Amino acid sequence: MVYETLDSINTSEGLHTLYVYANSVVPILTPMILFGIFLITLMASYFSSIRLRGDANFSASFAVAGFFIAIVGTFMSFIPAMINLTTLIICYGITLIGFFWFIIDKNK
Repeated sequence: MVYETLDSINTSEGLHTLYVYANSVVPILTPMILFGIFLITLMASYFSSIRLRGDANFSASFAVAGFFIAIVGTFMSFIPAMINLTTLIICYGITLIGFFWFIIDKNK
């Protein structure tokens, strides 16, 4: 089995070619990056609401993080072979879950 190396890709096309190469070698890279972005956004939103208001709304922070990864995932889908359709659908699903959880939790 012959592995693709960095010598076989054209890095003069842009920096995204290195990411596409890394994604082809390690297919779980994009979901891991999106999950990390989701967790960082979730925790940042949650703890900033504690600091600013004194209380926190986890469902609102989850919805914010969901919308953010949906936007990042959409931007990633503009570059061919950067993100697959299944990962993008999961991002949109997390966004919908967060949105509906926020709406249901807000009525309480």
